[in-house]
Amino acid sequence: MDDSKKILNKIEWREAATGGLYMGVVYAALSIATRYLQANQQIVSVISAISFFSVAGFLFAYASRMSRQYGVQGYTFFQSMRFILKMSMFAGVIAGIGMFIQNRIAPEIIQQQLEVMRDFYIDKGWDAQLIDQSVSMTERLMLNPLFVVFGGIGSMILYGGLMGIIVSLFVRRRSPGSQTPFNN
Repeated sequence: MDDSKKILNKIEWREAATGGLYMGVVYAALSIATRYLQANQQIVSVISAISFFSVAGFLFAYASRMSRQYGVQGYTFFQSMRFILKMSMFAGVIAGIGMFIQNRIAPEIIQQQLEVMRDFYIDKGWDAQLIDQSVSMTERLMLNPLFVVFGGIGSMILYGGLMGIIVSLFVRRRSPGSQTPFNN
């Protein structure tokens, strides 16, 4: 790998980590707000919209910054997607840590949600003992830091990746002389 590619690779990881940090903090804060304000569905809808547009905005802003780093080399759809997935991975770590802290501070919220789920399945005629075992295991997993953080990473990679498809279509740039359809 030549020096310019090494430098671009370092810049890409640094930008992904920085953007992921900011995006993860905002996403975690908005998720926590959503959980505590569940009683008011109008506020939850507004917060969810803010969360969606903030993630899209962070992805677009940082992918655009990365696109400019490539200069005349152009910036392909696939390079943008790779960057967005890296950024989403970092955001997932932060969002997962935020969720874990929230679960530790207020485990009663998890218990309430699991109780609703338990009652629903028992009313449907499922075996109560099996449901209780499932609820117990789920509660233990939601208090396990590794499970919650890796769940956050997976969720944000999926969320960011789906949103990244659209964002990448807007930030890609064709290099001079390129004829590939993905660089147009």
